[in-house]
Amino acid sequence: MTAFTPPESPVSLLAHEVGAAHGSDHGNRRKLRARIQASTHGVVHGTGVVAKKRFKKGQFISLYHGPLIYRIRSRQSGQQQKFNVFKLEQGKKGPVPRFMEKDTFAAWSGIFLKYSGTPGIEIGRDAVGPIRYLNHSKNANVKIITPRVLSRFPVNQCDQILLRVTALKDIALGEELLFDYDPGLPESEIDFTLSTVEKPGQKSAIAIHNTVRKVYQKTIAG
Repeated sequence: MTAFTPPESPVSLLAHEVGAAHGSDHGNRRKLRARIQASTHGVVHGTGVVAKKRFKKGQFISLYHGPLIYRIRSRQSGQQQKFNVFKLEQGKKGPVPRFMEKDTFAAWSGIFLKYSGTPGIEIGRDAVGPIRYLNHSKNANVKIITPRVLSRFPVNQCDQILLRVTALKDIALGEELLFDYDPGLPESEIDFTLSTVEKPGQKSAIAIHNTVRKVYQKTIAG
């Protein structure tokens, strides 16, 4: 889900798309709505996303955009890695983690908070709008990529991290957009009934809170 691009490209070339995602640029938001729509008809499962226009291989389709979320590896459960997932809310002395029970519409950037140590706190987006309904397929026709120049990002600059949905092949009008949920696993080992998210126990929650506080203090000091 990640890709490196030259330093000038991640923010400057996509600034108008950020405005569209936040609703501050109505013209660009209309353009994004004209590209895709959510649908329950002719999709592989439940609600999916279909193209409202033709796309060429390599073409940008939409931002996978929404509130920032974060995760840290907690433990291994059989073949599956478990994570503690949280949002950051502003407290009196800096950001405070608020833990989530699921990350159904999350996509992860492969970028980690600066100063968050090892295993590190990964940064993602909890998507809003129709793009959140992308369905999985090993015969994917889109991918989610992260234009980035750093593997670690300061906590006060995370909103610059943009996840882009890009065409892997030519896509026809009305075709469903599909992405590979985990390219590293065969279809037989992907189990959507098992959540990778678990709420931390009290000791782990305190440790994560302290890590977030350390990250924030080192960021503002640096």
